[in-house]
Amino acid sequence: MQGMDDCQIRRQRQIDFKNRGFWPTRMCRFYSHSSCAKGALCTFAHWPEELPSGGEVASKQRFANRL
Repeated sequence: MQGMDDCQIRRQRQIDFKNRGFWPTRMCRFYSHSSCAKGALCTFAHWPEELPSGGEVASKQRFANRL
């Protein structure tokens, strides 16, 4: 994704997640420190907009309710 600006990268990641039928539920701890080696292939969110509504807290609550 070289040569793409942040907006284009975000849009491409959203398309990739949708095509895979997968959405990240947690933020990437490496990206927040500018050191995510996986880049576009990372399965964790790089921006809050990539998280489902409510993000990490909602995801933890959904999984807790299943137990």
